[in-house]
Amino acid sequence: MNIKKIKIKNFMLFDNLELFPARFNLFIGANDTGKTIILKLIYAVSRAYQEYKEKQKKNFSDILSSKILWTFLPDNLGNLVKKGSEKAEILFETELFNLRLSFSRKAKAEIKDLSLKEIEGYKPYTTLFIPPKEAISMIEAIRVGREEKEKYWFDDTYYTLAQALSYSPSRGRLSQATTEMIKTIKEAINGDMEKEGEAFYLRRDRYKYEIQIVAEGLRKMGMFEWLIKNKTLKEGTIFIMDEPESGLNPMSIVVLSKAIYRLSQMGLFVFAATHNFFLLKKVQILSRKDKNENAKIFVFEKDNERIITNETILGDVIPSNKILDIAMDLYNEDVKLVVEDILK
Repeated sequence: MNIKKIKIKNFMLFDNLELFPARFNLFIGANDTGKTIILKLIYAVSRAYQEYKEKQKKNFSDILSSKILWTFLPDNLGNLVKKGSEKAEILFETELFNLRLSFSRKAKAEIKDLSLKEIEGYKPYTTLFIPPKEAISMIEAIRVGREEKEKYWFDDTYYTLAQALSYSPSRGRLSQATTEMIKTIKEAINGDMEKEGEAFYLRRDRYKYEIQIVAEGLRKMGMFEWLIKNKTLKEGTIFIMDEPESGLNPMSIVVLSKAIYRLSQMGLFVFAATHNFFLLKKVQILSRKDKNENAKIFVFEKDNERIITNETILGDVIPSNKILDIAMDLYNEDVKLVVEDILK
Protein backbone atom coordinates (compact mmCIF):
# COMPACT_ATOMS: atom_id res chain seq x y z
CA MET A 1 0.00 0.00 0.00
CA ASN A 2 1.47 3.30 -1.09
CA ILE A 3 1.46 6.09 1.51
CA LYS A 4 1.39 9.39 -0.36
CA LYS A 5 1.35 12.00 2.40
CA ILE A 6 1.67 12.22 6.18
CA LYS A 7 0.91 15.40 8.07
CA ILE A 8 0.88 15.79 11.84
CA LYS A 9 0.43 18.69 14.21
CA ASN A 10 1.17 18.80 17.95
CA PHE A 11 1.83 15.07 18.16
CA MET A 12 4.48 14.10 20.73
CA LEU A 13 7.69 15.95 19.77
CA PHE A 14 6.30 17.56 16.62
CA ASP A 15 4.73 20.99 16.15
CA ASN A 16 4.20 20.52 12.43
CA LEU A 17 5.49 17.82 10.13
CA GLU A 18 4.68 17.01 6.52
CA LEU A 19 6.24 14.07 4.67
CA PHE A 20 5.77 12.76 1.13
CA PRO A 21 7.08 9.17 1.27
CA ALA A 22 8.52 7.20 -1.62
CA ARG A 23 8.79 3.44 -2.09
CA PHE A 24 12.09 3.36 -0.15
CA ASN A 25 12.45 5.80 2.76
CA LEU A 26 15.48 6.27 5.00
CA PHE A 27 15.19 8.32 8.21
CA ILE A 28 18.39 9.65 9.78
CA GLY A 29 19.07 12.04 12.63
CA ALA A 30 20.33 12.30 16.19
CA ASN A 31 18.57 10.64 19.12
CA ASP A 32 15.38 12.34 20.31
CA THR A 33 14.48 13.80 16.91
CA GLY A 34 11.32 11.74 16.47
CA LYS A 35 12.31 9.11 13.91
CA THR A 36 10.84 6.21 15.88
CA ILE A 37 7.69 8.21 16.59
CA ILE A 38 6.96 8.56 12.87
CA LEU A 39 7.80 4.92 12.16
CA LYS A 40 5.43 3.76 14.90
CA LEU A 41 2.69 6.10 13.71
CA ILE A 42 2.99 4.70 10.18
CA TYR A 43 2.80 1.21 11.65
CA ALA A 44 -0.22 1.95 13.89
CA VAL A 45 -2.33 3.57 11.14
CA SER A 46 -1.42 1.06 8.42
CA ARG A 47 -1.82 -1.97 10.66
CA ALA A 48 -5.13 -0.71 12.06
CA TYR A 49 -6.59 -0.33 8.56
CA GLN A 50 -5.27 -3.76 7.58
CA GLU A 51 -6.99 -5.38 10.59
CA TYR A 52 -10.15 -3.37 9.98
CA LYS A 53 -10.44 -4.76 6.44
CA GLU A 54 -9.54 -8.29 7.53
CA LYS A 55 -12.07 -8.46 10.37
CA GLN A 56 -14.87 -6.57 8.60
CA LYS A 57 -16.61 -6.11 11.95
CA LYS A 58 -15.32 -3.63 14.47
CA ASN A 59 -15.48 0.12 14.17
CA PHE A 60 -12.28 1.50 12.65
CA SER A 61 -11.98 4.13 15.37
CA ASP A 62 -11.94 1.41 18.03
CA ILE A 63 -9.25 -0.56 16.21
CA LEU A 64 -7.07 2.50 15.60
CA SER A 65 -7.44 3.76 19.17
CA SER A 66 -6.38 0.38 20.55
CA LYS A 67 -3.54 0.08 18.05
CA ILE A 68 -2.08 3.48 18.98
CA LEU A 69 -2.32 2.67 22.69
CA TRP A 70 -0.64 -0.73 22.30
CA THR A 71 2.05 0.71 20.00
CA PHE A 72 3.09 3.79 21.99
CA LEU A 73 2.08 2.45 25.44
CA PRO A 74 0.97 5.75 27.06
CA ASP A 75 -1.29 5.77 30.11
CA ASN A 76 -3.90 7.46 27.92
CA LEU A 77 -4.17 8.94 24.41
CA GLY A 78 -4.02 12.51 25.69
CA ASN A 79 -0.43 11.98 26.80
CA LEU A 80 0.56 11.80 23.13
CA VAL A 81 -0.42 15.43 22.59
CA LYS A 82 2.66 17.67 22.47
CA LYS A 83 3.39 19.32 25.80
CA GLY A 84 1.92 22.82 25.90
CA SER A 85 -0.70 22.02 23.23
CA GLU A 86 -4.34 21.09 23.60
CA LYS A 87 -4.96 18.88 20.55
CA ALA A 88 -3.04 16.58 18.21
CA GLU A 89 -4.00 16.31 14.55
CA ILE A 90 -2.99 13.59 12.09
CA LEU A 91 -3.57 13.20 8.34
CA PHE A 92 -2.72 10.19 6.16
CA GLU A 93 -3.28 10.05 2.40
CA THR A 94 -2.77 6.64 0.81
CA GLU A 95 -3.81 4.80 -2.33
CA LEU A 96 -6.47 2.93 -0.30
CA PHE A 97 -7.81 5.52 2.14
CA ASN A 98 -7.58 9.08 3.37
CA LEU A 99 -7.65 9.56 7.12
CA ARG A 100 -8.04 12.62 9.33
CA LEU A 101 -8.16 12.42 13.10
CA SER A 102 -7.58 14.50 16.18
CA PHE A 103 -7.71 14.02 19.93
CA SER A 104 -7.30 16.33 22.88
CA ARG A 105 -5.13 16.22 25.95
CA LYS A 106 -8.17 14.92 27.86
CA ALA A 107 -8.63 11.87 25.59
CA LYS A 108 -8.48 8.55 27.42
CA ALA A 109 -8.78 5.47 25.23
CA GLU A 110 -10.96 6.50 22.30
CA ILE A 111 -10.47 8.70 19.24
CA LYS A 112 -13.83 10.41 18.67
CA ASP A 113 -12.90 12.95 16.00
CA LEU A 114 -12.08 10.77 13.01
CA SER A 115 -12.87 10.84 9.28
CA LEU A 116 -12.05 7.84 7.07
CA LYS A 117 -12.60 8.04 3.32
CA GLU A 118 -12.02 4.72 1.58
CA ILE A 119 -10.93 4.49 -2.03
CA GLU A 120 -12.21 1.78 -4.35
CA GLY A 121 -9.88 -1.00 -5.38
CA TYR A 122 -8.75 -2.40 -2.02
CA LYS A 123 -5.95 -4.96 -2.19
CA PRO A 124 -4.89 -6.98 0.87
CA TYR A 125 -1.53 -6.01 2.32
CA THR A 126 0.61 -6.60 5.41
CA THR A 127 2.25 -4.16 7.81
CA LEU A 128 5.34 -5.33 9.68
CA PHE A 129 7.66 -3.46 12.06
CA ILE A 130 11.13 -4.71 12.99
CA PRO A 131 12.21 -3.15 16.34
CA PRO A 132 15.91 -2.62 17.16
CA LYS A 133 15.99 -5.65 19.48
CA GLU A 134 15.61 -9.05 17.84
CA ALA A 135 12.41 -10.92 18.70
CA ILE A 136 12.95 -14.42 17.35
CA SER A 137 14.24 -15.70 20.71
CA MET A 138 11.34 -14.16 22.68
CA ILE A 139 8.26 -15.24 20.72
CA GLU A 140 6.63 -17.19 23.56
CA ALA A 141 7.17 -14.40 26.12
CA ILE A 142 5.71 -11.84 23.69
CA ARG A 143 2.67 -13.99 22.97
CA VAL A 144 1.95 -14.79 26.64
CA GLY A 145 2.32 -11.16 27.67
CA ARG A 146 -0.22 -10.03 25.10
CA GLU A 147 -2.71 -12.89 24.77
CA GLU A 148 -2.80 -14.30 28.29
CA LYS A 149 -1.65 -11.54 30.63
CA GLU A 150 -2.65 -8.49 28.52
CA LYS A 151 0.38 -6.73 29.97
CA TYR A 152 2.44 -3.98 28.35
CA TRP A 153 5.57 -6.13 28.41
CA PHE A 154 6.11 -5.61 24.68
CA ASP A 155 4.46 -3.09 22.40
CA ASP A 156 2.29 -4.11 19.45
CA THR A 157 5.17 -4.07 16.95
CA TYR A 158 6.75 -7.02 18.77
CA TYR A 159 3.45 -8.90 18.89
CA THR A 160 2.73 -8.69 15.16
CA LEU A 161 6.36 -9.61 14.44
CA ALA A 162 6.04 -12.66 16.70
CA GLN A 163 2.90 -13.65 14.81
CA ALA A 164 4.68 -13.32 11.48
CA LEU A 165 7.62 -15.41 12.69
CA SER A 166 5.26 -18.21 13.72
CA TYR A 167 4.31 -18.86 10.07
CA SER A 168 6.09 -21.71 8.31
CA PRO A 169 7.93 -21.24 5.01
CA SER A 170 5.70 -21.21 1.96
CA ARG A 171 5.75 -24.26 -0.28
CA GLY A 172 5.21 -22.09 -3.33
CA ARG A 173 8.01 -21.31 -5.73
CA LEU A 174 10.16 -18.32 -4.84
CA SER A 175 11.29 -15.78 -7.40
CA GLN A 176 14.90 -15.74 -8.56
CA ALA A 177 15.52 -12.43 -6.77
CA THR A 178 14.12 -13.83 -3.52
CA THR A 179 16.13 -17.04 -3.83
CA GLU A 180 19.33 -15.06 -4.38
CA MET A 181 18.56 -12.86 -1.36
CA ILE A 182 18.03 -15.89 0.89
CA LYS A 183 21.28 -17.40 -0.38
CA THR A 184 23.18 -14.20 0.44
CA ILE A 185 21.78 -14.11 3.98
CA LYS A 186 22.59 -17.79 4.52
CA GLU A 187 26.18 -17.10 3.53
CA ALA A 188 26.31 -14.15 5.95
CA ILE A 189 25.12 -16.27 8.90
CA ASN A 190 26.98 -19.38 7.72
CA GLY A 191 23.89 -21.50 8.17
CA ASP A 192 20.15 -21.86 7.69
CA MET A 193 17.16 -21.15 9.92
CA GLU A 194 14.99 -24.07 11.01
CA LYS A 195 11.91 -24.34 13.24
CA GLU A 196 10.70 -27.31 15.29
CA GLY A 197 7.40 -26.69 17.03
CA GLU A 198 7.76 -23.20 18.47
CA ALA A 199 11.56 -23.31 18.73
CA PHE A 200 14.02 -21.84 16.21
CA TYR A 201 17.46 -23.23 15.43
CA LEU A 202 20.42 -22.25 13.30
CA ARG A 203 21.66 -25.27 11.35
CA ARG A 204 25.28 -25.52 10.26
CA ASP A 205 26.07 -28.73 8.38
CA ARG A 206 25.24 -31.63 10.73
CA TYR A 207 24.80 -29.44 13.80
CA LYS A 208 21.99 -27.21 14.95
CA TYR A 209 22.12 -24.53 17.62
CA GLU A 210 19.28 -23.22 19.78
CA ILE A 211 18.55 -19.68 18.70
CA GLN A 212 19.02 -18.39 22.26
CA ILE A 213 22.73 -19.27 22.20
CA VAL A 214 23.39 -17.75 18.76
CA ALA A 215 24.88 -14.24 18.58
CA GLU A 216 22.22 -11.51 18.46
CA GLY A 217 23.38 -10.22 15.08
CA LEU A 218 22.99 -13.69 13.57
CA ARG A 219 19.55 -14.03 15.15
CA LYS A 220 18.48 -10.80 13.49
CA MET A 221 19.82 -11.84 10.08
CA GLY A 222 18.17 -15.24 10.48
CA MET A 223 14.89 -13.51 11.30
CA PHE A 224 15.01 -11.67 7.98
CA GLU A 225 15.70 -14.94 6.18
CA TRP A 226 12.67 -16.59 7.82
CA LEU A 227 10.32 -13.69 7.00
CA ILE A 228 11.40 -13.85 3.36
CA LYS A 229 10.98 -17.63 3.22
CA ASN A 230 7.48 -17.58 4.72
CA LYS A 231 6.50 -14.77 2.33
CA THR A 232 5.57 -12.27 5.01
CA LEU A 233 7.84 -9.90 3.12
CA LYS A 234 6.06 -9.80 -0.22
CA GLU A 235 4.75 -7.30 -2.74
CA GLY A 236 2.55 -4.64 -1.14
CA THR A 237 3.95 -5.10 2.38
CA ILE A 238 4.64 -1.96 4.41
CA PHE A 239 7.97 -2.94 5.91
CA ILE A 240 9.20 -0.72 8.75
CA MET A 241 12.59 -1.08 10.49
CA ASP A 242 14.00 0.85 13.42
CA GLU A 243 17.81 0.64 13.49
CA PRO A 244 18.00 -2.65 11.54
CA GLU A 245 21.80 -2.50 11.89
CA SER A 246 21.61 -2.97 15.68
CA GLY A 247 23.81 -5.88 16.77
CA LEU A 248 25.36 -6.42 13.32
CA ASN A 249 28.98 -6.13 12.23
CA PRO A 250 29.85 -3.88 9.24
CA MET A 251 29.95 -6.79 6.77
CA SER A 252 26.48 -7.98 7.82
CA ILE A 253 25.17 -4.40 7.75
CA VAL A 254 26.19 -4.10 4.09
CA VAL A 255 24.47 -7.42 3.26
CA LEU A 256 21.30 -6.38 5.09
CA SER A 257 21.34 -2.91 3.50
CA LYS A 258 21.36 -4.44 0.05
CA ALA A 259 18.56 -6.84 1.01
CA ILE A 260 16.17 -4.19 2.34
CA TYR A 261 16.86 -1.93 -0.64
CA ARG A 262 16.12 -4.77 -3.07
CA LEU A 263 12.90 -5.56 -1.21
CA SER A 264 11.59 -2.13 -2.20
CA GLN A 265 12.31 -3.01 -5.83
CA MET A 266 10.30 -6.20 -5.38
CA GLY A 267 7.16 -4.21 -4.55
CA LEU A 268 7.45 -3.59 -0.80
CA PHE A 269 7.18 -0.11 0.73
CA VAL A 270 10.19 0.29 3.00
CA PHE A 271 10.72 2.69 5.91
CA ALA A 272 13.96 2.47 7.88
CA ALA A 273 15.61 4.63 10.55
CA THR A 274 19.35 4.40 11.12
CA HIS A 275 22.37 5.95 12.83
CA ASN A 276 24.78 3.83 10.81
CA PHE A 277 27.16 5.21 8.18
CA PHE A 278 27.59 1.84 6.41
CA LEU A 279 23.86 1.36 5.91
CA LEU A 280 23.41 4.96 4.74
CA LYS A 281 26.23 4.77 2.19
CA LYS A 282 25.32 1.33 0.84
CA VAL A 283 21.70 2.21 0.07
CA GLN A 284 22.77 5.56 -1.37
CA ILE A 285 25.26 3.85 -3.70
CA LEU A 286 22.60 1.38 -4.83
CA SER A 287 20.13 4.21 -5.40
CA ARG A 288 22.68 6.21 -7.41
CA LYS A 289 23.51 3.19 -9.59
CA ASP A 290 19.82 2.64 -10.31
CA LYS A 291 19.09 6.36 -10.75
CA ASN A 292 16.17 5.59 -8.43
CA GLU A 293 13.76 8.51 -8.15
CA ASN A 294 11.50 6.50 -5.84
CA ALA A 295 13.93 6.38 -2.93
CA LYS A 296 14.16 9.25 -0.42
CA ILE A 297 16.17 10.27 2.60
CA PHE A 298 14.62 12.27 5.45
CA VAL A 299 16.97 14.14 7.79
CA PHE A 300 15.51 14.86 11.24
CA GLU A 301 17.08 17.67 13.28
CA LYS A 302 16.24 19.57 16.45
CA ASP A 303 16.31 23.38 16.29
CA ASN A 304 15.54 25.08 19.61
CA GLU A 305 13.38 22.18 20.76
CA ARG A 306 11.54 22.18 17.42
CA ILE A 307 11.92 19.20 15.09
CA ILE A 308 12.54 20.05 11.44
CA THR A 309 12.97 17.69 8.49
CA ASN A 310 14.68 17.88 5.15
CA GLU A 311 13.80 15.35 2.47
CA THR A 312 15.54 14.66 -0.83
CA ILE A 313 16.11 11.91 -3.38
CA LEU A 314 18.46 9.34 -1.84
CA GLY A 315 20.75 9.18 -4.85
CA ASP A 316 21.37 12.92 -4.83
CA VAL A 317 23.83 14.74 -2.60
CA ILE A 318 22.81 13.89 0.97
CA PRO A 319 21.95 16.92 3.12
CA SER A 320 24.21 17.70 6.07
CA ASN A 321 23.46 15.33 8.93
CA LYS A 322 25.02 13.99 12.13
CA ILE A 323 26.12 10.66 10.62
CA LEU A 324 28.15 12.25 7.83
CA ASP A 325 29.37 15.07 10.07
CA ILE A 326 30.89 12.65 12.58
CA ALA A 327 32.38 10.49 9.81
CA MET A 328 34.02 13.57 8.30
CA ASP A 329 35.26 14.80 11.68
CA LEU A 330 37.00 11.46 12.31
CA TYR A 331 38.50 11.48 8.82
CA ASN A 332 39.84 15.01 9.29
CA GLU A 333 41.22 14.10 12.70
CA ASP A 334 43.06 11.15 11.18
CA VAL A 335 44.44 13.26 8.32
CA LYS A 336 45.64 15.88 10.80
CA LEU A 337 47.61 13.24 12.75
CA VAL A 338 49.17 11.94 9.53
CA VAL A 339 50.22 15.46 8.50
CA GLU A 340 51.65 16.14 11.97
CA ASP A 341 53.72 12.93 11.81
CA ILE A 342 55.08 13.92 8.40
CA LEU A 343 56.05 17.40 9.59
CA LYS A 344 57.90 16.15 12.66
